[in-house]
Amino acid sequence: MARYILKRLILIIPILIAVSIAVFLLLSLSPNDPALLILGANASEADLEMFREQHGLNLPLVTQYLNYMSGLLQGDMGTSYKTMQDVSLMIGIRIWNTLILCAGACLLITILGVILGIAMALRQNSFFNNVMRVIVLIFSAMPQARRNILRARFWRRLRSALCFLKSNCRFCQRIRAGLLP
Repeated sequence: MARYILKRLILIIPILIAVSIAVFLLLSLSPNDPALLILGANASEADLEMFREQHGLNLPLVTQYLNYMSGLLQGDMGTSYKTMQDVSLMIGIRIWNTLILCAGACLLITILGVILGIAMALRQNSFFNNVMRVIVLIFSAMPQARRNILRARFWRRLRSALCFLKSNCRFCQRIRAGLLP
Protein backbone atom coordinates (compact mmCIF):
# COMPACT_ATOMS: atom_id res chain seq x y z
CA MET A 1 0.00 0.00 0.00
CA ALA A 2 2.82 2.40 0.88
CA ARG A 3 4.44 1.67 -2.47
CA TYR A 4 1.19 2.46 -4.29
CA ILE A 5 0.80 5.76 -2.42
CA LEU A 6 4.42 6.70 -3.15
CA LYS A 7 3.92 5.89 -6.83
CA ARG A 8 0.81 8.09 -6.94
CA LEU A 9 2.59 10.95 -5.18
CA ILE A 10 5.43 10.79 -7.71
CA LEU A 11 2.91 10.85 -10.58
CA ILE A 12 1.40 14.05 -9.20
CA ILE A 13 4.58 16.02 -9.95
CA PRO A 14 4.41 15.93 -13.78
CA ILE A 15 0.65 16.57 -13.65
CA LEU A 16 1.15 19.67 -11.49
CA ILE A 17 3.88 20.92 -13.83
CA ALA A 18 1.69 20.35 -16.90
CA VAL A 19 -1.26 22.14 -15.28
CA SER A 20 0.92 25.07 -14.22
CA ILE A 21 2.28 25.40 -17.76
CA ALA A 22 -1.21 25.22 -19.26
CA VAL A 23 -2.60 27.86 -16.89
CA PHE A 24 0.42 30.10 -17.40
CA LEU A 25 0.10 29.86 -21.19
CA LEU A 26 -3.63 30.50 -21.11
CA LEU A 27 -3.16 33.58 -18.96
CA SER A 28 -0.35 34.88 -21.14
CA LEU A 29 -2.44 34.40 -24.31
CA SER A 30 -5.11 36.66 -22.87
CA PRO A 31 -5.55 39.77 -25.01
CA ASN A 32 -5.53 41.98 -21.92
CA ASP A 33 -2.35 43.72 -20.85
CA PRO A 34 -1.90 43.33 -17.07
CA ALA A 35 -0.13 46.68 -16.82
CA LEU A 36 -2.99 48.45 -18.60
CA LEU A 37 -5.61 46.68 -16.47
CA ILE A 38 -3.92 47.60 -13.21
CA LEU A 39 -2.75 51.13 -13.98
CA GLY A 40 -5.84 52.06 -15.99
CA ALA A 41 -6.46 53.48 -19.44
CA ASN A 42 -5.17 56.92 -18.42
CA ALA A 43 -1.68 55.67 -17.58
CA SER A 44 1.16 57.01 -19.68
CA GLU A 45 3.25 54.72 -21.85
CA ALA A 46 6.27 55.36 -19.60
CA ASP A 47 4.30 54.22 -16.52
CA LEU A 48 3.09 51.11 -18.35
CA GLU A 49 6.63 50.28 -19.46
CA MET A 50 8.00 50.84 -15.94
CA PHE A 51 5.32 48.54 -14.50
CA ARG A 52 6.12 45.83 -17.06
CA GLU A 53 9.83 46.18 -16.25
CA GLN A 54 9.29 46.00 -12.46
CA HIS A 55 7.11 42.89 -12.70
CA GLY A 56 9.06 41.13 -15.46
CA LEU A 57 6.17 41.25 -17.93
CA ASN A 58 8.47 42.26 -20.78
CA LEU A 59 10.62 39.11 -20.45
CA PRO A 60 10.08 36.10 -22.73
CA LEU A 61 7.35 33.69 -21.58
CA VAL A 62 9.82 30.91 -20.81
CA THR A 63 11.83 33.23 -18.56
CA GLN A 64 8.68 34.49 -16.84
CA TYR A 65 7.55 30.92 -16.17
CA LEU A 66 10.96 29.81 -14.88
CA ASN A 67 11.17 32.87 -12.61
CA TYR A 68 7.71 32.09 -11.25
CA MET A 69 8.49 28.41 -10.65
CA SER A 70 11.86 29.11 -9.01
CA GLY A 71 10.19 31.58 -6.66
CA LEU A 72 7.37 29.12 -5.97
CA LEU A 73 9.84 26.36 -5.09
CA GLN A 74 11.47 28.74 -2.61
CA GLY A 75 8.11 29.57 -1.03
CA ASP A 76 7.65 32.92 -2.77
CA MET A 77 4.21 33.02 -4.37
CA GLY A 78 4.72 36.54 -5.59
CA THR A 79 2.91 39.80 -5.01
CA SER A 80 -0.71 40.52 -5.80
CA TYR A 81 -1.07 43.07 -8.59
CA LYS A 82 -4.32 44.29 -7.09
CA THR A 83 -3.39 44.79 -3.42
CA MET A 84 0.43 44.80 -3.73
CA GLN A 85 0.59 42.37 -0.78
CA ASP A 86 2.45 39.09 -0.55
CA VAL A 87 0.21 36.30 -1.89
CA SER A 88 1.47 33.86 0.79
CA LEU A 89 0.34 36.28 3.47
CA MET A 90 -3.06 36.73 1.84
CA ILE A 91 -3.56 32.96 1.66
CA GLY A 92 -2.32 32.51 5.24
CA ILE A 93 -4.94 34.93 6.55
CA ARG A 94 -7.77 33.05 4.88
CA ILE A 95 -6.60 29.45 5.17
CA TRP A 96 -8.01 28.75 8.64
CA ASN A 97 -11.55 29.77 7.72
CA THR A 98 -11.28 27.66 4.58
CA LEU A 99 -10.06 24.63 6.55
CA ILE A 100 -12.81 25.04 9.14
CA LEU A 101 -15.42 25.25 6.40
CA CYS A 102 -14.02 22.19 4.60
CA ALA A 103 -13.78 20.15 7.80
CA GLY A 104 -17.34 21.06 8.75
CA ALA A 105 -18.62 20.15 5.30
CA CYS A 106 -16.76 16.81 5.34
CA LEU A 107 -18.07 16.00 8.79
CA LEU A 108 -21.64 16.89 7.85
CA ILE A 109 -21.51 14.94 4.58
CA THR A 110 -19.98 11.91 6.28
CA ILE A 111 -22.54 11.83 9.07
CA LEU A 112 -25.49 12.32 6.72
CA GLY A 113 -24.12 9.85 4.19
CA VAL A 114 -23.58 7.10 6.76
CA ILE A 115 -26.98 7.62 8.41
CA LEU A 116 -28.87 7.72 5.11
CA GLY A 117 -26.85 4.82 3.70
CA ILE A 118 -27.63 2.64 6.70
CA ALA A 119 -31.31 3.68 6.63
CA MET A 120 -31.58 2.86 2.93
CA ALA A 121 -29.81 -0.47 3.38
CA LEU A 122 -32.13 -1.48 6.21
CA ARG A 123 -35.24 -0.53 4.25
CA GLN A 124 -34.50 -1.93 0.81
CA ASN A 125 -37.31 -1.59 -1.74
CA SER A 126 -39.43 0.39 0.71
CA PHE A 127 -41.17 3.70 0.06
CA PHE A 128 -38.38 5.55 1.94
CA ASN A 129 -35.69 3.87 -0.15
CA ASN A 130 -37.46 4.71 -3.41
CA VAL A 131 -38.00 8.34 -2.38
CA MET A 132 -34.33 8.69 -1.41
CA ARG A 133 -33.24 7.16 -4.73
CA VAL A 134 -35.39 9.65 -6.63
CA ILE A 135 -33.96 12.56 -4.60
CA VAL A 136 -30.39 11.39 -5.28
CA LEU A 137 -31.18 10.98 -8.98
CA ILE A 138 -32.70 14.49 -9.19
CA PHE A 139 -29.74 16.11 -7.45
CA SER A 140 -27.28 14.15 -9.58
CA ALA A 141 -28.99 15.24 -12.80
CA MET A 142 -29.53 18.86 -11.71
CA PRO A 143 -27.10 21.43 -13.11
CA GLN A 144 -24.55 22.78 -10.65
CA ALA A 145 -25.90 26.33 -10.93
CA ARG A 146 -29.36 25.28 -9.80
CA ARG A 147 -27.91 23.30 -6.88
CA ASN A 148 -25.96 26.39 -5.85
CA ILE A 149 -29.15 28.46 -5.81
CA LEU A 150 -30.91 25.87 -3.63
CA ARG A 151 -27.88 25.63 -1.36
CA ALA A 152 -27.71 29.42 -0.97
CA ARG A 153 -31.40 29.56 -0.02
CA PHE A 154 -30.91 26.78 2.51
CA TRP A 155 -27.87 28.44 4.10
CA ARG A 156 -29.62 31.81 4.22
CA ARG A 157 -32.53 30.29 6.13
CA LEU A 158 -30.21 28.35 8.42
CA ARG A 159 -28.13 31.45 9.10
CA SER A 160 -31.20 33.46 10.02
CA ALA A 161 -32.33 30.62 12.29
CA LEU A 162 -28.95 30.70 14.07
CA CYS A 163 -29.02 34.46 14.67
CA PHE A 164 -29.47 33.81 18.38
CA LEU A 165 -25.78 32.89 18.68
CA LYS A 166 -23.87 35.35 20.80
CA SER A 167 -21.98 37.86 18.70
CA ASN A 168 -19.15 38.21 21.25
CA CYS A 169 -18.39 34.46 21.27
CA ARG A 170 -15.47 33.75 18.91
CA PHE A 171 -16.64 30.19 18.18
CA CYS A 172 -20.13 31.48 17.35
CA GLN A 173 -18.65 34.11 15.04
CA ARG A 174 -16.74 31.39 13.19
CA ILE A 175 -19.91 29.32 12.84
CA ARG A 176 -21.74 32.36 11.46
CA ALA A 177 -18.93 33.13 9.02
CA GLY A 178 -18.80 29.51 7.92
CA LEU A 179 -22.49 29.49 7.08
CA LEU A 180 -22.18 32.19 4.47
CA PRO A 181 -23.06 30.76 1.05
